[in-house]
Parts: sequence; structure tokens; C-alpha cells
Amino acid sequence: MSKTSYMSSGAAFGEGIYLSTRAQTSMRYAHSTGAGWPNGRLKDGYQCLAICEIVNGSTQASHHCPGYPSDILIVPPQYEKNVAIRYVLVFHPGGNHRAVTDDMEEPIIKSEMLLQGINLLHHYHGLRHTHCEMWQAEKTAWKEARLKLLKALTGEIQQQKASESVEELVLTKARESMEEEQPKRKKGKSQDNVDSSVATRAVMQEFKNVLKAISKAPQLASLGANDDIPLLAGVSVNIPDETDVCTWRVSLNQVLFKQNPLLIKDLGDLKLALRVQDDVNVELEVKFSANYPFHPPFVRVLSPRFRMHTGHVTVGGSICMELLTASGWSPACSLESLLVQVVMAIVEGKGRVDLAGSTLRKEYQEKDAHEAFERAARTHGWKTS
Repeated sequence: MSKTSYMSSGAAFGEGIYLSTRAQTSMRYAHSTGAGWPNGRLKDGYQCLAICEIVNGSTQASHHCPGYPSDILIVPPQYEKNVAIRYVLVFHPGGNHRAVTDDMEEPIIKSEMLLQGINLLHHYHGLRHTHCEMWQAEKTAWKEARLKLLKALTGEIQQQKASESVEELVLTKARESMEEEQPKRKKGKSQDNVDSSVATRAVMQEFKNVLKAISKAPQLASLGANDDIPLLAGVSVNIPDETDVCTWRVSLNQVLFKQNPLLIKDLGDLKLALRVQDDVNVELEVKFSANYPFHPPFVRVLSPRFRMHTGHVTVGGSICMELLTASGWSPACSLESLLVQVVMAIVEGKGRVDLAGSTLRKEYQEKDAHEAFERAARTHGWKTS
């Protein structure tokens, strides 16, 4: 940039921005700075090389100037807005740049672009639009992959969706029937007790359905490495406290997360760190409220602890999903369908285990899970009650 404070060489052919189609030529003019970053790798100085784009035929070739190399181009000052820096390369002054410059192909100057009346701002808007189209294509491919994985986890999703409207109608009728019967009940029985009794029956029926479905699922040992893993083949469910049938413990075998190899590796590393013989799985707690199935259960991770902002697991261990809020819950949703969505959330959210030494054996606390869930719901605008 001639006649500015950035000028490092003489402007032999007039004012303007001097460029070259060869990296070797530009490197000869890239003088090393006298100072660098004291605490960085470039503390002894550095050299910079800019890769630029020029539009609208703004360059003046040096071969019009006798005695000057043919690979030099000059952009006069009045056309400086037609030059855009696309990349900046930074080199260590003592490094070997020959290997870099010899491998760099010479830029191709598209004459048809140079001859058009191009507005640089509009030109880059066009490039951005092309990038958005590519991003949209990637997003579509991601959605298709998600659907494929969802079908692989359970073959009953489509049937579930087809029957949801019927089941929802049945549940609505059942609720209306219960509301009609409530005035006939004895006055000594509170509304909470009535709701709790209904919820208990619904929970126990769901528990029987899940155990029956698990018993019909294939054994993991009978499946090959490339076989699709049905969800219930990798799930175990139990009720730790027989006096509280509304609190379940669900274990998700790590094979369900094979689409996330990094999580599988983390679980293997955790097994070594804990010095246990059995594989480490993802342990969940599912707690049903007195208003189930009309209100969603509360689902949280017990162990292992996940890294922050991975796997759609909050800092307190609760699962961050709209399905688990009043905004997204459907009474027709079965536990199997719910667990499919939880597994998908952990896989799609690229869940990773927190392998920090202080948290290896530390389970999430229920109070922290509820607080984190409420914060996440407020952030997304979801209703929790």
C-alpha cells in the first residue's frame, strides 16, 4: 500500500496496492516484524501473507511496465474497495517457507469475473447464500440420519404415532369419567388421594407393559456388531423401593449409544478409573407425579456425570427436553417412546462423561436436577406445570 504507513517497498510503478500471482514473489516482500508476542510462539517476530480477491477488472498488470516481473499486479487507489482479503497467513521468520510456497498453486484469474460489473458487497452476499444452501443440505441430511437412528432404536415408533390419537381419545374419556365419579366418592377422601390412586394404577400398568416388552426383546448376546439394537434389548427397569412404586431406576446399556463413539470411549475410561468389572451404563431415575399420565414424569441422570452442555443433560443431571414439560407432553406417550427420545437426545447432543477425578463417583442430586430443569425450561419458554 504505497504512500501509507504500511508501505515497506518503493512504488516503482505508481500508487496502489501491489499483489502477485506467485506466493514466492510476495514472500520476498513480507519483511519480518521487529517485535512479536512475548508469551507466544511468535515472540521473535513474524511474517504475514494475505490472500486476496479482486473484482471488476481493477488490476493493472506489471507487464505494461517494461522491466518489471509479469506476475505483479497493481490496483490503483481509486479501486481499493474492489480488493477483499480472504485469508491471512502468519509465518515464523526463521521457518522454512519454501516447502509451503512450492506447494501452493498459482491463483487462476477468472477474466469473465474481472470484466463484469460486480459489486463486491453483492458478490459476498451471493457467496453467503450459497453457504446457507450448503448448510441447509447438511441439516436435511442430519435430520434423515436422525430418523434412521430413531427407527433403528425401535421398530414401533410409526405404529405408536398412528395410534396416539386413538389412545389420547381413550385417556381423555377416562379422565372425564373419573371427574364425573369424583363427586360420588366419600367426603373423607381427598382429591390428592384420588389422583394418587389413579396415577399408581397407571404407573403399575406401564411397569407391567415395559417388563413384558423387555422379555420379548432379543438378547444382546444374540445380536451382531452391525445389527440394529432394539431399545428394550439394552434397557433394564426396576423399582428400588417397593413402598414407592412411582420411582423407577432405568439402566441404559452403553450399546444404545454406539452412534456416539466418544461417549462409548468415555464409559470405557470410566470403568478403568473406577476399577470395576462390569461395564458402566447410564443410570436414570424416572419419577411419576400424582397427576400421571396427564403430567409428564421427571427424568434425570443419576450417573455418570456428564460434561456441561453435552447430551442435553443439565448441570444438575435433569434431561432438557420439551417432551418432559407441560408444553410438549402427551398422555399417549409410553415409557418406551420416552426412553427412545432420551437416548436420541444424549446421542444427538454429543454427550460426554465428565472424567474429572473429583466427580467420578459422585451422583447427581435430585434438588439440583429440579432447579436446573426449571432454569432450562424458563430459557426455552416451556411450561412446567
